[in-house]
Amino acid sequence: MPFSPEVKSRMFARCMRLCCLCQKQCGTNIEAAHIIDEAAGGSNDEENGIPLCFDCHQEMGAYRDSHPKGNKFRPDELRVRRDKVYELVESGRIPRGASGEGHTTTIQAKDVNAAVLIQGPNAINISGPNAVVLGPNAIKIVGPVVTNSAPVKGGDVEVSSPIIAGAGLLGPGGDVTVEGGTGREGASGGNIRVGPGQIRAGDGGLGGKGGDIVIKGGDAE
Repeated sequence: MPFSPEVKSRMFARCMRLCCLCQKQCGTNIEAAHIIDEAAGGSNDEENGIPLCFDCHQEMGAYRDSHPKGNKFRPDELRVRRDKVYELVESGRIPRGASGEGHTTTIQAKDVNAAVLIQGPNAINISGPNAVVLGPNAIKIVGPVVTNSAPVKGGDVEVSSPIIAGAGLLGPGGDVTVEGGTGREGASGGNIRVGPGQIRAGDGGLGGKGGDIVIKGGDAE
């Protein structure tokens, strides 16, 4: 027997139709999954439910104890992750409002000092040849600027994953600019740490030059 419509409505309202595992906005593509299967004695009460997208629901149910591979989602972990999403909605870090296909969910940076916050497995998945073509100065990474009454060092920038600008098709390749943060009140500017081969400008196309790489440490004010 599935969850009642009333129970499902309460669950979906509490999570704003976000999947409680990958935190993807699901719209109508959301399901109320049993944390403990009915066949194993699980109830149809709200406490035994977790809102999931189709992919996470399938993954959760695909694990076989008779032929284990990896680590299954266990009830305690599922409850913790579900309750965390409920808490984000309740506290306003995920605003209440319209949800569904085509809407964007914003997690407000009350506890996160980041201009852009990308969460969840496969939060960005870009595939295919030339899936992203970047023009001049298409990527600019700037360390945080901090204002305070005392001298404050500018934010550092650490590039730990490769940044590769797109190749030009008929013109120049894309440029990459990385800048450290500006230090305030006489403090030093931010440092930039880049691993070997982590940044590569785009190759030039027919008749075009390759892109430029500009790396600039933070200024001190």
